[in-house]
Amino acid sequence: MTRWLLRAVFGAVLAGGCGLSIALAAQPGDLTIRDNLKLFSEAGIKAAQQDIAMIRATPTVHLTVETFDKLPEDVKRKVFAAKGDKNELSKIYSQWSLERAKANPVGAYVMIVFDKAAEARAIRARTSDKMTQKIGQTADDQIAKIFSDAMKKAQEQSPSEAVKTLDAALLDTVKLLKDKMHEAEVIRTQAATSPASAKNNTSNTIAGWLCIGLMVLMGLWLIVGLIRAFTGGGGAGGAGGGGILGGLLAGMFGAMAGMWIYNSFFGDSTPSAMGGDSFGPGGTTSGTDGYSGDGAGGDWGTSGGDAAGGDWGD
Repeated sequence: MTRWLLRAVFGAVLAGGCGLSIALAAQPGDLTIRDNLKLFSEAGIKAAQQDIAMIRATPTVHLTVETFDKLPEDVKRKVFAAKGDKNELSKIYSQWSLERAKANPVGAYVMIVFDKAAEARAIRARTSDKMTQKIGQTADDQIAKIFSDAMKKAQEQSPSEAVKTLDAALLDTVKLLKDKMHEAEVIRTQAATSPASAKNNTSNTIAGWLCIGLMVLMGLWLIVGLIRAFTGGGGAGGAGGGGILGGLLAGMFGAMAGMWIYNSFFGDSTPSAMGGDSFGPGGTTSGTDGYSGDGAGGDWGTSGGDAAGGDWGD
């Protein structure tokens, strides 16, 4: 009986693996805001959270926005040591934004810095490898420009109007991500139905039916195993055979079948439970590690963009 219970458990990996893959396919997007500069209103943040939650895509759309009114001590020392060198300052902010992005949910990351005491300001936007593969390599620059333009406009406005401008920038960023994810899905669907892919689809269809047939047989095998387990059947030997090794092989097949079903229905993206996306030190889009860009904001103050500069307010 114990042997058949073990087989039943290993066999259940198939159903569980497939179900998990499908469940992870399209989760609602989410937004994280850490607003030390108090740039956004509570109503604006709530509206953006509601909008991004409507984006169901693979990979899941995570957007993190952090604003800093003070530089960390280690960053401040580097900024002072740079003595206004824009290239050196750009490297400093680039490295800092990379570290902050890696400390947050993988997806899109925005950093806005304005430390008046240190005369430091910067805007950085980053997108992870898989998001960049999905929405394009220019997304981080576009996001940075949205906030750069908003900050430039806000410096000419009253505090109440400035908040409205920055709330709008937040919503525009969410809309940008939504539109680009939709465009990517349209392109993927068109590619999947194009004549060039029809030949491959035929072979995939055959393989798919074979996989389904094997899954049905495994389902029947699981049912028989459970019946034998609870009725006292299943001695040594017999038609079951294989013992724990057989069950383990069945579980391995279940995992592979689950991955095949996931890719068949939801494309080539890897479910996060199977080794998902990550921010890394590079700029490549070919692997799971690395950043696919580093968007720097333009001129939103009195003396330059992504560098130490002047005040953006009154």
